[in-house]
Amino acid sequence: MTDYPLSVDEIASWFRSMEAVANARAVTVAGIHERRGTKKPAAFADFDADGRMGRICVWVSGETDFEIVRISDGEGVLFHHEKVSTLADQALDRAFDAFLKAMTNPDGDLLTL
Repeated sequence: MTDYPLSVDEIASWFRSMEAVANARAVTVAGIHERRGTKKPAAFADFDADGRMGRICVWVSGETDFEIVRISDGEGVLFHHEKVSTLADQALDRAFDAFLKAMTNPDGDLLTL
């Protein structure tokens, strides 16, 4: 078994702790999901905002993907990848903040962080 810097429980807890921050920015956490029975476990959260859907997936390895699509046409408006060794990493905070901004940006096309 490979030792990873994060656990699924820590990741799910991090998502729950960010729910109030998202709600304050008019973004709703639609669900938090855990995937444990794989070679590289992960947790992911789905987000909804006016006209957009997003997902953040964090693997126990610290790899993190941020994705947003427009609901009207399914076009991707954001994809960003981070690699962190702790959920307290400032890069993760910055990426989450940019993700929330992009979720509520009605005019943005493909965005990058």
